[in-house]
Amino acid sequence: KVRTGSCLCKAIKYTVAGEPLTFRVCHCVNCKKASGSAFMTNAFYKDENVTINQGSDLLKIFEDTQTQSGFPMLRYFCSECGSSLFMRP
Repeated sequence: KVRTGSCLCKAIKYTVAGEPLTFRVCHCVNCKKASGSAFMTNAFYKDENVTINQGSDLLKIFEDTQTQSGFPMLRYFCSECGSSLFMRP
């Protein structure tokens, strides 16, 4: 199965292939702030299953170093509309 998505302004478009490895709901302070909610829901895919089809030059990265685990988390977002798109360790 292939799923498609984009940021709010549609400048960045992506596809993810296959089923997610797992799902997680995170309630840490940083995920709450990043999502603007009481939690953040995440689906985990292998890197090779995610393809940026358009707008890769517009992706910006915020290195979140204040994580509960102590390991930095890279948070990817659209530099045009600010939509949060991906996270990577």
